[in-house]
Amino acid sequence: PIASAAFSDCSGLTSVTIPDSVISIRSEAFSGCIGLTSVTIPDSVLFIMSSAFSGCTGLTSATIGNGVINIGDGAFSGCTGLSSVTIPDRVTFIGNSVFFACTGLLEIRVASDNLSFISLDGVLFDKMKTILREYPCGKSGGYAIPDSVTSIGHAAFGSCASLTSVTIP
Repeated sequence: PIASAAFSDCSGLTSVTIPDSVISIRSEAFSGCIGLTSVTIPDSVLFIMSSAFSGCTGLTSATIGNGVINIGDGAFSGCTGLSSVTIPDRVTFIGNSVFFACTGLLEIRVASDNLSFISLDGVLFDKMKTILREYPCGKSGGYAIPDSVTSIGHAAFGSCASLTSVTIP
């Protein structure tokens, strides 16, 4: 594993190569690495723990490997440079506020074979579309929550400064 806070606040770090031997990226491993512009998480990684890449404001590309099954709370929170991200098919757990304050995020995509989550118009839901997990806070305008939704996740609309209206069914 890459240990907790191993590279935390390494502001000059611009690139990282994560080898195939890594199975876990622990909490805050790369948090605050504002110079990091892209990251490719290999298929060997199973766990991206809480706040692993939080505050990486320069991050414009994050490729999450197909081996990942767990993405912890706030794993990419504050990554203001991200515009889109894709959740791979094996992910079965997504924590709270994974993309909180990602003010450039316009869409959260989910692999079509994922059995736990789905994306509708770039918004993240559980597969049954009963829980709205996270709304990309870079989107602007109004949003009508689908009728199937019975629960809104923790901080699902947090930091959505350009959101002008929400219709709750």
